[in-house]
Amino acid sequence: MSAGHLATALSSLEPLLPVPPPSSTLYSDRSDYAALSSVLAVFAGLAKSCPDISYTAPPAGAGPLAKLEKKLHSKFRELLATLSARLLSGKRYAVKLLLSLLRSTPYSADAGAALLLSALAVPAGAEPRFLQVALEALAAHADLRYFLYSRAAKVLAGEGGALRPEVAVRLLKEVGGGMGGAPAKGFEFYGLPEGTDLEEEPESSEEPRTKKQKATERAKAVRKSAHAFALQSLFLALLSPSLSLANPRPVLSLLPAHLSSFPNPLYFSGPLLELHSSGNTLTSILTLTSLFTLITKHSLACPPYYPRLHSLITPATFNSPHLGKFLPLLTLSLKTTHMPTYMYRAFAKRLLRTALAASPSSALFLAKYASNLLRDPRCAPLVHRNDGGDFEDEYDWTAGSLDGANANATMAWEIHALRKHYYAPVADVAHKIGKEKGEVLYDLGDVGREGVADLFARESGKERGGELGVAFDEVGDELWY
Repeated sequence: MSAGHLATALSSLEPLLPVPPPSSTLYSDRSDYAALSSVLAVFAGLAKSCPDISYTAPPAGAGPLAKLEKKLHSKFRELLATLSARLLSGKRYAVKLLLSLLRSTPYSADAGAALLLSALAVPAGAEPRFLQVALEALAAHADLRYFLYSRAAKVLAGEGGALRPEVAVRLLKEVGGGMGGAPAKGFEFYGLPEGTDLEEEPESSEEPRTKKQKATERAKAVRKSAHAFALQSLFLALLSPSLSLANPRPVLSLLPAHLSSFPNPLYFSGPLLELHSSGNTLTSILTLTSLFTLITKHSLACPPYYPRLHSLITPATFNSPHLGKFLPLLTLSLKTTHMPTYMYRAFAKRLLRTALAASPSSALFLAKYASNLLRDPRCAPLVHRNDGGDFEDEYDWTAGSLDGANANATMAWEIHALRKHYYAPVADVAHKIGKEKGEVLYDLGDVGREGVADLFARESGKERGGELGVAFDEVGDELWY
């Protein structure tokens, strides 16, 4: 680094800074963009001639060279303040200038992400007009996304700064949590070559790999784990009970797809159980979906899972628009072969009880599903118990535990009620319960997801033989009852 290069750069920056704010005309915006581009060009040229110069922190020392560096650092902070003001005022070209700054100077991507984050920290109802452009830039550049996720997680955790959780949720929804994308053009991150794809797997080869290939693979692994940790931190910050996110459902809907890529997925068990207790039906379904992933893929021991799944089997759930999310979870959860007898009976009993008050399509699904469960020998007492006419149902619908539901001391009287169901297919299934020896299990398929219109269309399309019976005789122009 030479004092001559620094002095030349400072003399070039003197007439260019400060850049006055533009007016509302298009010409002024173009002039402002040209002026800021000229300032960036000076810093980019200096970065080429003095590659060891730092823009992040002012240098220590009191010599002539240090004084020049401090003046240059002051000019650079002035440029950052100008860029930040343009971002906050909604100038779309400010994002392009920021990316240009990152790829042409040693200024860190972490500081660039902080600049973007400060522009996103605006009051509700005042989103900057450049937000969509910023989201596109983040989607294209993995390094910016990594630093933004890391810094956003720290801000939401209360480590300084301001960011509305709703903006962070929008970042996750529109940018996505994937680890693909290229580093900002022209600069390396974690020692990776330009244009490296994080999703790319090393090609298999029978030839021995070189040291350079092995180093590249290690660097890619480091980078993937760093991205995964940053994304995990942001998800944990958004789901933290201390944050009390007003609408956690968008975050919960994105979580299952990323759980397996997180370094510590079991950290989510606590926040998920707490959200399940305080949320509505959809929130409860989404939390259980993530917990099911943790149980099946990450060996989470979660005793409250099945009692909470059992409590969700209600007419309200089966009549809600979120049934399509719940049915796959229910069918997958009950496929286990290690469920104790009392739990198995409790689920069969609750399915039958819910069928009494559910919609026709849901009642058909519940009756078929209960039929499949009741064929297990462990459920035979529910179907064939005979107490000689004196029977008191001791099943506790409101019990908080499956053991407390007392399904072992009851019988499935709901089967007899369903045999008189107004929807004939439900009654047919109920009549066969307990007599299905040798028959294959019902294929549930799309049963339960049909609406009233679907049922009406299917039933009205059936051909019916003979004439329909009527309650009157037509004689001439008069009706006789």
